[in-house]
Amino acid sequence: MIGVIFIIAAWIIGRISGIFCRIPNQKTATGIIVSLEHGEVFQSGPRMYTAVVSYRVDGKEYLVRSRYKSSSFRTGRKRRIAYNEAFPQQAMIAPGITAYLITIGLGLAGIASCYLAVMK
Repeated sequence: MIGVIFIIAAWIIGRISGIFCRIPNQKTATGIIVSLEHGEVFQSGPRMYTAVVSYRVDGKEYLVRSRYKSSSFRTGRKRRIAYNEAFPQQAMIAPGITAYLITIGLGLAGIASCYLAVMK
């Protein structure tokens, strides 16, 4: 049962972070977080923010909002942007390596747990 929970958690994190999303005609650019939209605080924890990132394609500036909230967003930090080469305004903040590692780790832990439960 715990293995299934790990697999579901990996899938949810992958969906939220954009690991499973692809942009048609995808190219990448470097953007800078220009503002943070205040989010809620969960049970006296850190404040979660939505980032607004500015990026340039062929000299024109575009903005994209993060699909998820995080306490680690900071104004002025660089973020990798995936955008549609034909329609540069169609974009998303590309997931970082941490999102991949967490998703893969939870998924593998879930598979291993399910395998061990079946082998008992």
